[in-house]
Amino acid sequence: MSDRDELMLDSMGSTPSGFEIKMHAGGPDTARTLLFIADAMRSTLDEHDAPNYVEMEVKASDGKQYIMILQRKGKLTPHSARLAAEEALEASKPRTIESVEELDALPAESVIRSDAGIVYERYADEDGPEFDFWLIPGEQRAQGATKIDLPATVLCEPTP
Repeated sequence: MSDRDELMLDSMGSTPSGFEIKMHAGGPDTARTLLFIADAMRSTLDEHDAPNYVEMEVKASDGKQYIMILQRKGKLTPHSARLAAEEALEASKPRTIESVEELDALPAESVIRSDAGIVYERYADEDGPEFDFWLIPGEQRAQGATKIDLPATVLCEPTP
């Protein structure tokens, strides 16, 4: 291998998204080495049927152990996957309605349970959303407004 065919490390260090190593090949032999490294990384992901990433233990020269993550480009990191799961869990928790304004803002087909334990469903009125009404499922609509004791828990809220 000639001097012009050396594998060069251009930079290595922290980035806002993690850690980056930049290398370049000085000729065909080192270009094959870089391709070998890239192929070995891809094979590691494929062998472990990893849709997003694999974790590998590494030991530094001082003996401390670390986890290195090899991730497919554009896929979720463990951290972003955890954040997404936490957001989905939070969004799935029932929310509490404490005011008439919040109650009026719920769309038709929403289902709530009052503080007294009574379940109500919001029905759409043909004259528009401002005339929608709440009923206990299976009961007939009575004259006047249905009185709902607040706070109430939203059990189901249709998505637009």
